[in-house]
Amino acid sequence: FFGGVVIDIDFESLKDMSTLINDTFLCLGREQWDEKDKANPETDKFRQLATGWIASTKGHPLWWFVINEVIRRAELQVAHRQLLGVIRATGPQLLEDSVREYHKLYPDSKIKVLSNEIYPVGPGDKKHMLRDQCCVRQRSCVEIYSQAYAVHHYSASWYDQYLKELEDERKTFLST
Repeated sequence: FFGGVVIDIDFESLKDMSTLINDTFLCLGREQWDEKDKANPETDKFRQLATGWIASTKGHPLWWFVINEVIRRAELQVAHRQLLGVIRATGPQLLEDSVREYHKLYPDSKIKVLSNEIYPVGPGDKKHMLRDQCCVRQRSCVEIYSQAYAVHHYSASWYDQYLKELEDERKTFLST
């Protein structure tokens, strides 16, 4: 609620981002998962919102929607004995759903959504992810992503273990 910029530790800043967020009350990032996303990011500007890069003014009302949705989902998990997992319970899917609901109620609200500027590489784009790994090793990401302000070095090294833990948790949860 204090306002500011939150950035995942695996983001690399490539240039000054202040021009991106000047005069903006809420600025979110959108990951590109496929060529459709890259070709027309306006098809659904709230699709694939990500939690790795967020800029917000102090006390932006969207965060009340997010907090209430976290509580609602936690209560649903207990009531229905169903685990949602971090992506749906508190992560990107929660953010996307909250923003959609907020925007339905306040369609004139100004939510700036960035895509290529901070997510030039999508987590589903294996070819570009390999190139991304090379630029990290060679320290050449500024040249490779010359149009971007930042790049998310998304590796999802946690994901396979997360799926296993989620399944184990689900089995334990259902057996009690």
